[in-house]
Amino acid sequence: MNTYFQNLMDELNEKTTQSNYFNLNLEQVKQFKMISVESLEKLEYFSKTYKFKSEEEEIHYYKNLKPKLVAEIIYYCRVTMIIGRIPMGSIEAKKDHFKNELKKIEAFFQTNIQSISQYRAKETINDKQLYLTKNLNINLLPAHVLINTNNANQTNGGFFVAELLANERLQKFLFFQLNNVGTSENAPENVKTPNSDISWTASKAALIEMVYGIFTEGAINRGNIEISQLVHIFSEIFNIEINDPYRIFNEIKQRKKNQTSFLDSMKNSVLDYIEKQDEL
Repeated sequence: MNTYFQNLMDELNEKTTQSNYFNLNLEQVKQFKMISVESLEKLEYFSKTYKFKSEEEEIHYYKNLKPKLVAEIIYYCRVTMIIGRIPMGSIEAKKDHFKNELKKIEAFFQTNIQSISQYRAKETINDKQLYLTKNLNINLLPAHVLINTNNANQTNGGFFVAELLANERLQKFLFFQLNNVGTSENAPENVKTPNSDISWTASKAALIEMVYGIFTEGAINRGNIEISQLVHIFSEIFNIEINDPYRIFNEIKQRKKNQTSFLDSMKNSVLDYIEKQDEL
């Protein structure tokens, strides 16, 4: 199973690889969507003739393998709609379009914060309920999944994982569009890259405290910016990967003492520095 799936994904990636991955035109995206659909059809056919050796193998398939391929289709479907609806006119109008799409992704992350945290923490306590076909509860599936797929080949949690993977990738696509709107399609040199000599050396929670401080203060764009965009900017500047800022912020909120420990420490450090400077 693992070997077949990896070969299928390698074949898909070879057909959809581009030098400038996020800078695709509408026809390319539609083509990649169809290639992904064909790959899923191959996987579905294979899975019908394959007998899982254990419940653990079935869980692995529906939790870790199939969602990756379904996520490809979701991603290209969403990108097709986003590109097709880019407004004519000013750069600001285009930016607003991408920001609105980012808000949809942020809403998904916020609404599903607990499930996302459990998945990323690789918790397994609910795996049998979520990733075995025999435990399927159709009331848990979105309507479009029930209409367009074979229920015998579905699980309660598989589509959610695919949505999560697609949204993580789509978020990066939208950040690229925001950073490069108005530039030439043939100018990949305009893509911003992080400074490899600068690294954030405090905790991720400390960075999230600072980002939320800037956000709530309205210090950038007069507050007209999303948390996810701020996190992305600081992640690039300081070469730190933060995949789940909402989970980290939720943990900050749940602290019993000193919810803003890093911000308080920053304030004290600045005051100490000023005092020492005055003594010189």
